Amino acid sequence: MKNKFKIGDFVKVKNGIKDPDYDFIFTDDSQGEITEIDGTLLTIEFDNKTVADFDLDYLIQIIKDGAEGNEICLEASDVELTSERDWTDQEEQIANVRLYWIWRFEDNLKEYLNYFSEVDVDNEYEIYYTWINYLNEKLQFPLETEVVESDSGGLRFGEKVKLLDIEEEVDEKYGVLGIGKAQKGAITCPICNLEVIDKKSKSYQPLKDYCIWFANR
Repeated sequence: MKNKFKIGDFVKVKNGIKDPDYDFIFTDDSQGEITEIDGTLLTIEFDNKTVADFDLDYLIQIIKDGAEGNEICLEASDVELTSERDWTDQEEQIANVRLYWIWRFEDNLKEYLNYFSEVDVDNEYEIYYTWINYLNEKLQFPLETEVVESDSGGLRFGEKVKLLDIEEEVDEKYGVLGIGKAQKGAITCPICNLEVIDKKSKSYQPLKDYCIWFANR
């Protein structure tokens, strides 16, 4: 049976409809735009208000399982036509931050969602400088690290670096730079190439998380 919808229509999920793959029940406040139609199956891109209001654990789960985060497939019988609606700047910021960070992290995710909640995810330099603030709070210098990625400064894989501090300015290509000592003496190098040797150190995960972000930015 042909459905009454077309691509570009705005729809809302009927109250009480359950996600077919998860134990999650929608409310009729879940709204968005149809982006694809396959028979009676609709792909819906949810609006910013919906993403901002979604249960966070549900949003994390569907993104970790491969969803875009703001899209879902539902039967045409599960939705009804509505009009495009507005959302506040705050709702848009919450939605953007959620979609940006959930895709990158699982461990410590809620901490990053909170710490970067006011940061414009489209402004990479703003993210960098927030990372600098975060790392200055979390890293306990001096740190014994080793090179785990190739380094433009000539450091060898596996070479030990005593990290003493991080620069307050960002390199356009290599991101946050660290100040330290290596076999050849005092150095400045990208911290994205370093890993804390003591995995039980409180500094281990913050530096590793920055490296994960840098690799996926």
